[in-house]
Amino acid sequence: MAPQLYLSVYKEQFGSPHGAKRAPLRPTSAHRRNNPQPRPDFLFPRSLQPSYKSTRSLPHPSPPVDFDRPLFPPVTHFSFHSPVTAGPGNYLRSAEAGKPQHMPPVNAALPSADKLQKLQLTEPPAATGVHFHSALKEPQRRTDYLRNVQPISERLRQRAGAQHRTRPQTSNPSGTQHQFPRAQYDTTHSNSPLDHSRCYSCFHVVKPFQAGHFIIHPDGRGRGGYATTCLVLSLGPFLGTVANKLCAEQLRAPLLPNDITAGPECNRRGSLENIYMKISSRICPLNISSHVPSASLRKAELLKTQLLDLNKDGYIIRNQGGAIVFRMDFRSGTLDLDSCSKVGEFLSCGRTTDRKLNFFIETVRPKDTVQCYRVRWEELVPDIPVEHAMTYKFAHWYGGAVSAIQHWPISISGQQAPKPFVTGDIYSNRNEFGGILESYWLSSNATAIKINNSVPFHLGWNDTEKTMYFQARYNDSPFKPNPGEAPCAELSYRVCVALDVTSIHKYMVRRYFNKPNKVPAKAMFRHPIWSTWALHKTKIDQEKLLAYADNIRKYNFNCSHLELDDRYTSRYGDFEFDTKKFPNASAMFQKLKSDGFLVSLWIHPFVNYDSENFHTCVERGLFVREPTGRLPAMVRWWNGIGGILDFTNPEARDWFSSQLRSLRSRYGVASFKFDAGETNYLPWKFSTRTPIRDPSFFTRRYTEMAIPYNDRAELRSGYQSQNISCFFRPIDRDSVWGYELGLKSLIPTVLTISILGYQFILPDMIGGNAYLNRTDGDRALPNRELYIRWLELSAFMPSMQFSVPPWEYDNEVVEIARKYAALHESIVAPRVLELAGEVLDTGDPIIRPLWWIATGDETAYKIDSQFLIGDDLMVAPVLEPGKQERDIYLPAGRWKSYKGERFDIKEPLHLTDYPVDLDEIAYFVWV
Repeated sequence: MAPQLYLSVYKEQFGSPHGAKRAPLRPTSAHRRNNPQPRPDFLFPRSLQPSYKSTRSLPHPSPPVDFDRPLFPPVTHFSFHSPVTAGPGNYLRSAEAGKPQHMPPVNAALPSADKLQKLQLTEPPAATGVHFHSALKEPQRRTDYLRNVQPISERLRQRAGAQHRTRPQTSNPSGTQHQFPRAQYDTTHSNSPLDHSRCYSCFHVVKPFQAGHFIIHPDGRGRGGYATTCLVLSLGPFLGTVANKLCAEQLRAPLLPNDITAGPECNRRGSLENIYMKISSRICPLNISSHVPSASLRKAELLKTQLLDLNKDGYIIRNQGGAIVFRMDFRSGTLDLDSCSKVGEFLSCGRTTDRKLNFFIETVRPKDTVQCYRVRWEELVPDIPVEHAMTYKFAHWYGGAVSAIQHWPISISGQQAPKPFVTGDIYSNRNEFGGILESYWLSSNATAIKINNSVPFHLGWNDTEKTMYFQARYNDSPFKPNPGEAPCAELSYRVCVALDVTSIHKYMVRRYFNKPNKVPAKAMFRHPIWSTWALHKTKIDQEKLLAYADNIRKYNFNCSHLELDDRYTSRYGDFEFDTKKFPNASAMFQKLKSDGFLVSLWIHPFVNYDSENFHTCVERGLFVREPTGRLPAMVRWWNGIGGILDFTNPEARDWFSSQLRSLRSRYGVASFKFDAGETNYLPWKFSTRTPIRDPSFFTRRYTEMAIPYNDRAELRSGYQSQNISCFFRPIDRDSVWGYELGLKSLIPTVLTISILGYQFILPDMIGGNAYLNRTDGDRALPNRELYIRWLELSAFMPSMQFSVPPWEYDNEVVEIARKYAALHESIVAPRVLELAGEVLDTGDPIIRPLWWIATGDETAYKIDSQFLIGDDLMVAPVLEPGKQERDIYLPAGRWKSYKGERFDIKEPLHLTDYPVDLDEIAYFVWV
């Protein structure tokens, strides 16, 4: 009968769903062959799986697996079969129902190379790997062809230790008959009646451990040995330069145990990819000519995929109308477009130099209205930085981090070389990134970019070039690779485009940010918090605190709780009241409780060297340590020198929590104000009990300490902390009008925090900190007009906080304060509480920019002195000294002003010099 080839096509999804867990037990080989939807741990060679208990497994720890990252895109398998006699006159044809058939125990033959040359595929591959599966005829004589077909996992087990025997190489692509001794190459198998691994010739599904890689994993044994091989059309982006070759797996040299970690190749996922990088360098082409439409991208100057155009120096993204909405330039080198290959939605390329590179762009369409591109540039040589430059001139940008000089949208000036993108105290150092920070940016042309959390991310900019520099590096950086990994930099991120800015932000929030699981205490939304800090600073004592509480009652103000700030202890790091300043703390708390006041305490993560607890923490190893790990790292903060607790250490967390529980049980403390937590208070080089790659992960661990007290807890730093149901406050404000930590910075800061996914916002103290040298006025007390305008704005925030009390001025200020405290309780708080409940489901902001309801409106993108509460309450405070009028922008719609005026407008309306008296704030309700 004339030779025939039967082609079957099926697709397997190797993506690990979010939150997937390792399988505790490994099913039989028959089960794996009959179920082409393996759990994530199936994707690794059996010898490298934690659940594999063979005594012959490799003496190396299993590499960590990040099951939250979708590393395994779909793989389409093209399986071809030579005529196989399953019975008289019957031939094995293509699989049905998406699964390949299993060969019965009969003979099968691999077509010779000259027949394979004639194979032409008419459909392009639909994913990163295209795998040809075939059955070899059962050999009858012993040769060493087994070196070409024995599964990788079995060879790795046999190479463990020093047990390897080198054997001569042979080449036999035409399917010559061979015979193998069974005992020497025995392997595990199943006795299931569906397991045909005892046959002479069997079809076995090939499982790639990751996109672009392949594993020959038959787990079969015949009466003479193995009878399966795999031909690989494309090794995909994870092997970069090895692509578009139809190869048989044919190692030219033994794979020794030290191959796993030796050599310059490296990868953040550990040794597995080293193995495959080495295997890829030994793959031998069979000179088989195959044509795959769209896979070869030779001799091109510009490559297009969906809305993205790639050239050797970077890429641009267009919207559906063809306009450029995003541009990124490569500053780490140029791509060799002749080396690029496109398989399915993956476009992978090499570089123009010999230095190894792992680069790909994957096109993802998660929704009909959203188009995303997953970009990865990974250097495979240690200590080489990766840098891309994003042009921001096409749009207005928002997000990133809070800053000392806060604008909305982001306003960039000057030049800054890339520096670590980590949390910092911008009050002490105005050039740091702020304490609330996420590697996420959003633009007015409906484009968003999210840097992967695994990236050692550094950010810089150049105002002249209108570019932001996104850099990944480990050299001269506080970022560290995972233990056992070489410092190979990887810059990976996702760029998404949608129809409008609101919809793309909603998608990104749901995709990348966690959401809180509860709403804080309703009293914090309804009634003001009263802090001792701006009024008394560190001179607070028992008498002053009780007098402060008495005045709150005297002037008929409500109170969510009193906040006893710095300094109620004698030394920083103690958790006992200073008996000189608070001679009877227990009686004081009892008096406050009987008067209806709850009390929270100011705390911090430092233990100064003169504290009684310092030696305890040193002896128990509770501090962050020097890089050697032997000595505690001493740090300087605004109140002295000491150690900083290591919140990656469970013992330090338990000790700190026990101190807080003791304060709560002894005095009835309601909650705590968690100060500091930024990474600039860590040494440049340090070590922690649990190694951390990103210093900002320390911030995350610190914020978790507030979870038990989240009803009334307050945090000033946050990183990946959106799920913590606490109030987050901006860093302290100065008592000034301007954008540098002044009144004008308040709305841009709150909007930025909202865009970063933190919705329960406490806008710090009304009037600012009232420092003598940082106050607009003749004395430390904030300027009267500034105080009133600040009070009016705070009344429309999720929560209000007093420190300098209104009775420090005059009766008119007291009346204005009462008016806006009541307005906040009656008008603002109900809306905010309703929106707070929605935050748990959607993550949408409570405080929103005007473009939220006016997408596509260029004016709305630039307004930084107005905001929305939800979609139906717009606020326009006066933020200029000496002014009792302001310009107001009204989006199209039906609005009613606080004065009763109605505006039914189909186009946006500018109200010029709209009158607003000193005791007023302009606001409009959608009707």
